[in-house]
Amino acid sequence: MLDATGQEFPGTPEGYIAMRDSCKFRGHMSGHRGNERVGYGLWLAHFQKYLLND
Repeated sequence: MLDATGQEFPGTPEGYIAMRDSCKFRGHMSGHRGNERVGYGLWLAHFQKYLLND
């Protein structure tokens, strides 16, 4: 069930597809949009600060 609308969907592949389609945000784009390394610097800084052992 979707909290925002109260819609219920069956536990089938078709129900999952219907649920996914009804709760997608419209206009959202994903992908790197021509820069495949976008976010790499932020990830690397986090990795070096928090995940690398000295």
